[in-house]
Amino acid sequence: MCIFRNVAAKYMEGENEYRVYTPAEAAKIDGKPISRFMLREIAEDKWSVALILRGLKQGRNYKTYEDRSLESDLDWEKIDKVCIIRIKKNANGIEEREIVEISKDEVRF
Repeated sequence: MCIFRNVAAKYMEGENEYRVYTPAEAAKIDGKPISRFMLREIAEDKWSVALILRGLKQGRNYKTYEDRSLESDLDWEKIDKVCIIRIKKNANGIEEREIVEISKDEVRF
């Protein structure tokens, strides 16, 4: 079964997984990570009554949800620069945020 849902953009570096941000959102303390509204398959062991009802509702209004998904894809294509936030300790042992630009090709949804 597949449903439309917001899927967060992720970047893997070794065993660490990072959320992906636009440079403007990364500069904010409470910035929102990038996500795309897309059709995703739900694993058989993750089904619930709520997910099944949501899928049935989306099936009745498929065109609306599909249009929203296409708009989300176009918004993703418009983004030029993406970055991640690493938390590192400085020489004094205080944690600092480090904003690192990454390639869009390395981002996974």
